[in-house]
Amino acid sequence: MNQANIDRLRGVLYLVAAIFVVTPCVDIIANVAPLHLEVPEWRFGALGVASNYLISIIFGAALAMTVAITTGTRFTMRTFGALGLLAALGLLLAGVSLLLDMFQLRAQVPTESVAAYETGGWKTFFKLVSTALALGTIGVALWRSAAAQARTAAAAFLIGEQKA
Repeated sequence: MNQANIDRLRGVLYLVAAIFVVTPCVDIIANVAPLHLEVPEWRFGALGVASNYLISIIFGAALAMTVAITTGTRFTMRTFGALGLLAALGLLLAGVSLLLDMFQLRAQVPTESVAAYETGGWKTFFKLVSTALALGTIGVALWRSAAAQARTAAAAFLIGEQKA
């Protein structure tokens, strides 16, 4: 495949990735607005709603990161790597918040609903943490790829390698 085709494909794939990330974020905001961050019941419910959209968001992020690693510059790889690591940290913090809210609210749940409540809470926690691990792993891979690309470029410069 020639460079012009790769450049055209890169732009389209970044657009598709953006759609997979932005659209669910808009849906999450629309479903949980207005924000009531101070209310544990709201936080618990909002994280449950948000967790249902994570698969689309992680797909879009993974697509963008894959395009960056295969066709991007070191700057692009580092940028997406940093975004992935920040998102992973945010999701881990959300998971901790969810657990704290889950334990705090458990006493308010009717006895007949405790099993469903705990199942939903642990399922949401698993989604948050597994997505955080995936985004964090991809973020680290991007940073390492950028570093390897820098070392390769430096080595080529030092030995006087010419591009064909």
